[in-house]
Amino acid sequence: MHGSEILRARLVRWLFARGAVFSLGVSVFVYAVLELARLLLQTPGKDQTPLFSPALLVASLIVFLVSTVTTAVLSYRKLPSREVLTAWIDDRNSFGGIL
Repeated sequence: MHGSEILRARLVRWLFARGAVFSLGVSVFVYAVLELARLLLQTPGKDQTPLFSPALLVASLIVFLVSTVTTAVLSYRKLPSREVLTAWIDDRNSFGGIL
């Protein structure tokens, strides 16, 4: 593998990891908002409410999956080509012009 291919593979993994962390934050936020709304709208005098609602967990999982796929696609579209990475490596190289 050339240096630019290795750099491109690392960049893809880093962008995907960044998107997955962002998506996890979004899904936790969506779950928290939905759970808070559920607790605020419950009728007074009701017995024990479950701590976790399965429907809300499924909704936050769907939000996580959709946002992960979306950030992965958008990150991949912004990924520079092999030629651009080769030029960048060549420009940063102390010898210059070898590649």
